Amino acid sequence: MGDVFIRLVKCLLERSSDRYNDDTRTHEALNKHVEFDDVTGLSKVQLEILQKLGEVILPKMLENESPVKFSKADFVNSCDNGQAILDVAIKIGLVRCEVDTYVYFVLEILRDICAGIALAHTAEQDKKWMAKLQHTDLMSAAETFSNVYVFACRKSQTVCSGLVQKIADCKKKETTNVIVMQTMTQLCLLLNFEGKCKGSLNAKFAGLFEGGKVRLGGVSGHTIRMLSYLFEHVDTPVEGVALCVESVELLRLENDDWGEFREYFEYFFPLNLKEDIQETEEMQRFSENGTLTKLRKRVESSNKDMPQFAPDQSDIKVLRTSPNKCIKRVSSMFVVSDKA
Repeated sequence: MGDVFIRLVKCLLERSSDRYNDDTRTHEALNKHVEFDDVTGLSKVQLEILQKLGEVILPKMLENESPVKFSKADFVNSCDNGQAILDVAIKIGLVRCEVDTYVYFVLEILRDICAGIALAHTAEQDKKWMAKLQHTDLMSAAETFSNVYVFACRKSQTVCSGLVQKIADCKKKETTNVIVMQTMTQLCLLLNFEGKCKGSLNAKFAGLFEGGKVRLGGVSGHTIRMLSYLFEHVDTPVEGVALCVESVELLRLENDDWGEFREYFEYFFPLNLKEDIQETEEMQRFSENGTLTKLRKRVESSNKDMPQFAPDQSDIKVLRTSPNKCIKRVSSMFVVSDKA
């Protein structure tokens, strides 16, 4: 995802450069025939425009989960050429300005790109950059800031390493909310994948997957790709650390026809599952015509060792709890008498 939107912004900047060729300031700011950044493919000046915009909005995003508008004065006063950068951003279509007071990003994803690039720059320049995120609850903000983190990690592996370590530390403290833990784990996989970290985060993922067990719910095709990327570099000798994974448990819920699942399970478990499926189907058939209710009454009245069940307990649950021999004996008697 990160590469796609970075290329989109690059095309936007370069097309705007051609469009405003007569505007000397805009053309110089967007000139694509200059030195490029190796990671993003943007020119250094283009990257600076996004970074300066991001430096204004990032603190406000950390204070407010998803601000829609920003003060124009904040952009103008952010640096010596703040007005020039804002003018360029408006001309190329990154932002729009209404009533000469507030600035709005045209798309939320463009805002996230600028904030991510600013976060990456901060991390490379300031070793205490993580302190700026201390008041931000990474777990609750995982979805809100995930795009910002992705673009930051795309630009800086320092950010990627720091975020994954912080998430792993948070996960050790949070053991009750399974859904939150799943979200955080998938965010780590996303950052590793988008940051193209290869095996550099193996040690941190070892702390994330306790006991070498990978457990993920709500798995999508993209999650599988991210997990495959992690496993592809599981033995990469980066800093002498390899990731040891003993088991992988994936859960995906879909509205597929039961027949598709049945074929899948029969292929992998041909010995026992067929009988269980057949038994379940027969029990369901008996339940629909009232046979199970009658059988339950017969079993409960004929066996003194039967436990007492609440009336709202299903017939199937009661019968499966009953002694097996009793069920077979009574059910055979019931079938004979029923036919008679």
